[in-house]
Order: sequence, then C-alpha cells, then structure tokens
Amino acid sequence: TDDELLDGMRTLARLEGLFASPESGAAVAAARKLRESGFLAPEDRTVIFSTGSGLMHVDLIPIHPPVIDPNEHDLVAAITEARAHAG
Repeated sequence: TDDELLDGMRTLARLEGLFASPESGAAVAAARKLRESGFLAPEDRTVIFSTGSGLMHVDLIPIHPPVIDPNEHDLVAAITEARAHAG
C-alpha cells in the first residue's frame, strides 16, 4: 500500500540516513512482508539496492515544519519533540 511504501522510506531515512525513492520504500515494505510471512527467515541476509533518490518525489512526503522563535530553548524543545516522534 502507499502507507507501507512511505513507511519503508521513513525506515530507510531513520536507520540508514537515506532519502530513498518510493521504489526503495516499496522494496523495504516487500521485504518486511516476506519476513512476516515466514518466506524470509530471521537469519537470512537480504540486500536492497536503493538506486533512486527521494528528491525526485518530495511531494510524497508530508512535511509540516514547526515555526519556532529564534532562541535556544525553543530550538532544543522542537528537536526533542521531533526525536520523540521519530521513534
């Protein structure tokens, strides 16, 4: 699904530091489903080639950056909140 694809993109961003393409997000979602179904065992090594960039698809990413006052306290609070939501 589209939600699974976006979740795959978020996973690559969070764990690998990649702004991956939707195709790579779909590959992560497929690997996750194969693991959940038992087709891939926990000890199996899986490689996903991410050859595209998320920069071509920025419209798919819902981004609503907060507006903060330019002071250290509000900046630290915004970063702390963002990290808490990132998982």
